[in-house]
Amino acid sequence: NYIDYILQDVTGNTKYQEQVVNLSLDGKLFSLPYGDVQAAIGFEYRHNHINDTPPIDSQNSNLYNLTSAGITIGSDAVKEAYGELEIPLLRNLPFAQDLTLNISGRATDYRSYGSDYTYKIGGIYTPVSWLSFRGTYGTSYRAPALYEQFLAPTSGFLSSNGDPCNNYGALDPTSIRFKNCAAEGLAPTFQQNNGITVFQQGGTTTGLSAETSKNWTVGLIFQPDDLETTIEISIG
Repeated sequence: NYIDYILQDVTGNTKYQEQVVNLSLDGKLFSLPYGDVQAAIGFEYRHNHINDTPPIDSQNSNLYNLTSAGITIGSDAVKEAYGELEIPLLRNLPFAQDLTLNISGRATDYRSYGSDYTYKIGGIYTPVSWLSFRGTYGTSYRAPALYEQFLAPTSGFLSSNGDPCNNYGALDPTSIRFKNCAAEGLAPTFQQNNGITVFQQGGTTTGLSAETSKNWTVGLIFQPDDLETTIEISIG
């Protein structure tokens, strides 16, 4: 019948696969006057694969007034080695109940985006039992996720109000948008009455790069001995 002719059930399928190999060791490294230096080291290998297959009618743009999308498929692998040290510098002294330093580092090598090194330095200082100060400084590195890397071209729709030239005649005639819309040959009374079709393409083909950052945090922990409430304040 007519309903069966114009309507179509659409079902996509997304499959992720991941293989992980991990080796980690931790424990006491050696002793200092105010405690044991603790260490942790490790290695990890991850291989990931994505196969996101939209329904065939979506791939062929046969769905009227609905989005279309291609197959997103690809794989990536990463090798990482990391280490961490916790070093007690002072402990159980007047105005130095605890002073501990933490240092960590990680070497990352992506098959897709190459290698980088990140680190973090942090510490906590407790002058009295009810008050602690803490701080960290470090770097980070993240390659795009599989869906971001291999995203196939897609199309979608926006409201007609999203057209920058919609009713542009109400703008200042000297503004850049007014001039650009007029240069397109549109009348100042132009009204967009149709939805806006948007085409999108992601992944490395669009110059997508890895994310890097530097970050810091400082804070305090307030916990009076006669109260069960702990107050933590952090800024970063």
